[in-house]
Amino acid sequence: MAEKPRADGTTTPPAPNPALVTELRQLIDAARQRAATAVNAELTRLYWQVGERIHRDILGSQRAGYGEAIIPT
Repeated sequence: MAEKPRADGTTTPPAPNPALVTELRQLIDAARQRAATAVNAELTRLYWQVGERIHRDILGSQRAGYGEAIIPT
């Protein structure tokens, strides 16, 4: 798109195409969603690996003692 000359010699950019702007916004939103999904997947994998290492190396593959007794309130 060519810029339009004005009377004072300066130019103004053409008006943006609304359909193009909408499509670009959709592309950006979709990319953000894919990035968030990838980050969440990696965090889930990380937390599982941390839990597995704790289970294997610290607990000796034994179950943790959660819920063995009820604490009176």
